[in-house]
Amino acid sequence: MTQELKQLELFDQVETPISEEEAMQERTIDGELRRGIQEKSIERENWGIRDVDLNKLDYRGLESIFYGMKNLEISPLMLDFLNPDEILAKYLAAGTVKRYNQHTHVAESNFLELIRELDRIGYRSSLRGVRAHALKVHPNEPGKQLERMNLLPEETKSTFLESFLAPYKPSIKEDPGNPDAYYDPNVDGESKRVYVQAILSRFHTISEKHRH
Repeated sequence: MTQELKQLELFDQVETPISEEEAMQERTIDGELRRGIQEKSIERENWGIRDVDLNKLDYRGLESIFYGMKNLEISPLMLDFLNPDEILAKYLAAGTVKRYNQHTHVAESNFLELIRELDRIGYRSSLRGVRAHALKVHPNEPGKQLERMNLLPEETKSTFLESFLAPYKPSIKEDPGNPDAYYDPNVDGESKRVYVQAILSRFHTISEKHRH
């Protein structure tokens, strides 16, 4: 191969920077896609999380979701981009792995890789029974969730990653002497109904703050 051909090959491998006009066009398209996704979620109460769905989960699954909601921040914008079962999968997985301080082994610096891993963990549970019956407003074919997640602003992705990597916050049931431990409504028992109501109440609180 001649030196000239080698130089041409190297030149072809260099990405041509896009113009400001093209960049603006991409931002406009992304913005329109985001608005379209959010519009589907406007009328969803509690982002589609229903009593009937939560009641399909076993006690440990509900406990993990409750603990996950105390240990993972999913912004209202990100919730808008997720189907109900996808939301529950993230919280359930976080509540499972962070509780045993395994999150530093699970966490990836890549946002989409973390989403994949949380779903892999979350759907290994009784949540699989919810997946088929959840009120989905977004396409749920393989790869579609990641397409939606990729449209989120970088700030939203970073907040999610940082929240997952943060130290685990225990409940008073787990660590009674910890002054920073949060209240667990099942501290004196093991009632599925108690967790269902607590989870729905938490989603309602987030929704009320977001909508107003």
